[in-house]
Amino acid sequence: MEKKVNHFNFILNAKRTVSSLITVSVFFIFSGSDIYSKSPLWSDPASVPTLPEEVAEMENIEKQRKAGFPDYEIDALHAAIGRMLLRIDPSKIPEGPGNFKELTEVPFTRKIIRGKDSTGKDFYRVRIREGKGYSTDIYPMLYTYRVDCYLYPGEKGLSQVIFHFYRINHGKDNYVREIRRFIHTAPGNLPEPGENQEAAAGQETAGTSSVAKLASNADVMVEYYEAPSKIRPSWEGPDGVPLPVFDYKPLLTFKLMDENNPMPYRRQVAVVRRYRRMLRTALASLEFVYRSQELEKALILEKVMEF
Repeated sequence: MEKKVNHFNFILNAKRTVSSLITVSVFFIFSGSDIYSKSPLWSDPASVPTLPEEVAEMENIEKQRKAGFPDYEIDALHAAIGRMLLRIDPSKIPEGPGNFKELTEVPFTRKIIRGKDSTGKDFYRVRIREGKGYSTDIYPMLYTYRVDCYLYPGEKGLSQVIFHFYRINHGKDNYVREIRRFIHTAPGNLPEPGENQEAAAGQETAGTSSVAKLASNADVMVEYYEAPSKIRPSWEGPDGVPLPVFDYKPLLTFKLMDENNPMPYRRQVAVVRRYRRMLRTALASLEFVYRSQELEKALILEKVMEF
C-alpha cells in the first residue's frame, strides 16, 4: 500500500513540475516580446536613441559610414582577383566580344574574354552566370538574364570593377531590357607581406597602430538602366552583352556614401554584402579558368613525354 502511495506522489509531483515549467516558459515568451518589439536603429531611420546601448549603436553606425564601410574580405578578394589575373596566361584568353556568327555556331558561351573598351583601357570580362526564368506578377512573363564582371587590371591589383546584371523581359508584343550595375572605381588591395611589414614599421615609429588600413568602399555606385524593345540600346556589344562603357544615362543612380542624398543604413549594408558575394563568384570563375589552363598544360606535357 505504501508503494502505491509513493508512486502516486511521484507522478503528482512530476505533473506539478512540468506544469510549472510550462508556465515559466510562457511567461518568458510573452514578457520577452515587449523587450524585442522595438526594431533596431539601423532598420528604422526615424528611431531616436534613448538607451545607452542605442546611443552606442548609433555611434558605431556613424563611424562605419564616415570610414566608408571598410571590409577586410572585400580587400582580400580584390587582391586575390588581381593576383589571379597575373597567373592566368593572357595568350590563352580569346579576344572579344565576338559576333553573331559565333553565338549561333559555338555551342557554349565563353567563360572569359579580354579586350579594350572605348577609352582604350584593357579589361577581362568574366561570365558569372546566365539562365532563363519567369515571373507571374500580373501574367506569366519569360525573361533571360546574364551576369558578367568586367575587371580592369592596374599596376598593383585592380583599377576598376564593374558587375552587369542584364535581363530581357519577353512580353506579348514587346519586351524590356534592364541593366543593373555595380561599379567600384577604386578597389582596395591588401598590401603584400613585405609591404605590410614596412608599413607596420613606419606606423610603429610614428606611435600608431600596426594594423593595415582598409580601403574605403564609399565610391561604390549602383545604376539602373531600362529601354523598350522599339529602341535599340547602345549598350549592347556584338554578342548581346552590355559593354563596360556606353553613352546612355541611367534612370537611377545611387552612391554608397552620398552626403547630399544618403542611403538608409540597412540598404548600405545590403549593397556591401551583395558586392562581396559577387566578388566571391568572380574569383571562383577565375580559379576555374586557371585550373583549366594548368590542366591543359599538364595534358600537353604528358603527350609530349610519350616517346
